[in-house]
Amino acid sequence: MNNSVLDNLILDNLLYNDDVKTSYPYSFQSKTNMKLINPPQFTLFDERLSEFKNYGIIRSGSYSKSLYDFVHISATAINNEIIISLKTTPGNTYKVILFITCFAIENIKTIDIYNDSSNKKSLIKQVNSSYVNYISTFFKNKEDTIYIKFQLKDAAKKNQQNGILLCKKIICENVNSNNYNLIVKNNLLFSKKKYNKFDYIIGIAVWGREEILEKILHLINSFKLPFKLGIVLVYSKKSDYNRFSKYNNVFYHYSPNSPLGSKWLSVIYYSQLYNPDMLMILGSDDMVSRKYLIDSYMKIKEGNDIYACNKWYMYNETNNNLYKSTYKIKRLLGAGRVLSSKFLRKCNFKIYDPVINKSLDSLLLRTITKHHPQFLKSMHITDKIGILLYKGHWECFNKAKVLINAKSLNTIKLENNITDILNEFNIKEKKLTPPRLPPNTIPSNFKSLIYNKKKTKSKRNTYILN
Repeated sequence: MNNSVLDNLILDNLLYNDDVKTSYPYSFQSKTNMKLINPPQFTLFDERLSEFKNYGIIRSGSYSKSLYDFVHISATAINNEIIISLKTTPGNTYKVILFITCFAIENIKTIDIYNDSSNKKSLIKQVNSSYVNYISTFFKNKEDTIYIKFQLKDAAKKNQQNGILLCKKIICENVNSNNYNLIVKNNLLFSKKKYNKFDYIIGIAVWGREEILEKILHLINSFKLPFKLGIVLVYSKKSDYNRFSKYNNVFYHYSPNSPLGSKWLSVIYYSQLYNPDMLMILGSDDMVSRKYLIDSYMKIKEGNDIYACNKWYMYNETNNNLYKSTYKIKRLLGAGRVLSSKFLRKCNFKIYDPVINKSLDSLLLRTITKHHPQFLKSMHITDKIGILLYKGHWECFNKAKVLINAKSLNTIKLENNITDILNEFNIKEKKLTPPRLPPNTIPSNFKSLIYNKKKTKSKRNTYILN
């Protein structure tokens, strides 16, 4: 893939989700036959919308920061428009980024950015058939205000939503600003740098967890594989950069940690710098077996575009318990998904929603089913268990107890062949120290205790539990 294209994708993602930035001040300049619903309110009887709502509860505040709230723009008549104004400085070039979600792209008539009729650009071609849309452009400003106009072809109809959800966060960054140039300088000189090609990339978003991450990297690099494998670590804390410098196939790239959707989208983008044939998504406390890596590589090479699993192991380090989990519903595990580069290009790499913090894995299957159904035929769901979720003392979204009790999962504790399974992931069972009882304390789980007094050589009393 052309690195200059990747530059723009990464630039949009970084600028839009930079932790230190806020929304650019803007106002709704004018509106004609347009209704603004803020916050968006939907009715479940709307068949088309309820499908979106099943995915789209992620548009609620619990799934994103308040800065990423949406306003619903809906037409009340055929002749309609709404115009946003952004106050700027004449003579400067600005990078403008919007984020929209639409229910029916065929109903969008116009998305224009302009000063006047002589200085106008259409952005309509950037709207695609996915729910995930950055709309961005460089705009050379001639006046003190930049306008963005939306028009819809038809008015809203009963039982059918055909409007636009516009994220309240809008970026309008002067390309001569310090912030813009700092991001470009630090992160976007990819076009001038040559990256080695890897057959297979494993992408991991990291935030601390150095202890388990070291285990993961050591395990992967201990395998003898029939292909060239690289690992892309997308970090957010400076302390995580180049932490494992002894590995020459581990590469570091930066992204803000929030929203998490943006960070995982960065994993996708950065992985493409290495021109891989396929990409595996792996969490920073997930382990993968050699057999799983080889089998997924072979299946993608045979013509499959997606390799995934719906069953896995979970190891709880605190008590040495090993579990096997499967989904009760039609769903794929996020960890261990392997995607061909052909598939990623077809999706324009948008397999994560960059403005949310939760429910990240649900978008992929929905995107395939609704927008790229041809890839359902080239999806391989493996029966092999080659992914292990390693739960320890570190911070994580879902602790072992939560997953064990999850209603959507069927989780069983394994009693046999535990050592063989752990050996596959190079895990050594920890020796657990039994809790010590204070002297003369009766354990609460015993109904009755009988103590026999015996005299030792040191003439001290020792109590023997019968």
